[in-house]
Amino acid sequence: MPITPQTQHDWTVHSINIHRIVFERWCQSVVADTQGWSLDAVNYPVEFPPPNGLWRGQESTLDIRASRDVSDRRLCLLIERKKNNLEFVDWIFFQKPGERASNEFIVSEVANMPRDPPAQGWTAAFLLRHLTSNFPVADEARETRGNYLEWKNSGNKTKTSNTAIQDAAYQVSLATRAVQEDGDICRRLGASPPSAQLPWGRKLYFPTIVTTANLFRCEFDPQQVDPGTGEILPAEARMAVRDTLVFEYALPRHLQFSPSNVGASYKEGIIDLFTRLHIMVVQSRYFFTFLRTFYGSEEVPRDVPTSLQDDAPKAAQPPAAGDAPQGARP
Repeated sequence: MPITPQTQHDWTVHSINIHRIVFERWCQSVVADTQGWSLDAVNYPVEFPPPNGLWRGQESTLDIRASRDVSDRRLCLLIERKKNNLEFVDWIFFQKPGERASNEFIVSEVANMPRDPPAQGWTAAFLLRHLTSNFPVADEARETRGNYLEWKNSGNKTKTSNTAIQDAAYQVSLATRAVQEDGDICRRLGASPPSAQLPWGRKLYFPTIVTTANLFRCEFDPQQVDPGTGEILPAEARMAVRDTLVFEYALPRHLQFSPSNVGASYKEGIIDLFTRLHIMVVQSRYFFTFLRTFYGSEEVPRDVPTSLQDDAPKAAQPPAAGDAPQGARP
């Protein structure tokens, strides 16, 4: 329970807590202390799109970059940590409607593929991969108060927000698009002298938000909404506490992917994949367990080639997603 500051020292520590440095260091220590995970970088500078002459992209910093090797894959967690707003301590997520919902998790992947002999080196391809997941997928979210019964200002009592959620989702999306430029580096390494060593076979990027907010999934039947008021009775809505879930974030236009084969993507009806990003949202109390149990080695997806993969696609131009491998239940 929060402690009311009494002394100068108390207020100093309280102000530090509000400005998140303590929570940031805690997240770093959890990653560093979890067996199998490597704390690769903190406050990692990112920019997207990449600079082009005098034109610069949007710049930011990624809070934590962590990795773990599983078989021939390197899992890369791109983490944005977010303390909840003092007014809004609950994050309410709304699961995608049944007709649009699935148990798929769409993840970006950079694959290094050795060239056929006698050629040496390797090529690098950037693609989208389908993994199956047991996490619910939400496409809307709101921040609400945790103490409505105690709130005295009735005129402002039902105020909600989505600023913190959207800000965290944007920051980790920007970092994800910037870090995926690893594919360009790998492509240059693959074309370098034969002495260069293949760094890894496949790298999967999982954008992640770790937050102190309480996570809930709201479920209701749209048929129960009163068409005259656009509202639903409290008894018709169910709130389920969640430790973690997937947030399908609608990417701003400048962060969206571009399929290498636009015609095939439209023809197959999957162009929408390139306008959204699946983000893991983890309640901070569950963070350590999440790291220990995420993507078990016995559940690594099968190595299924993608039918639309280019031999050497342009940077940040992923082909359309191909066959969906099985497994990978985090």
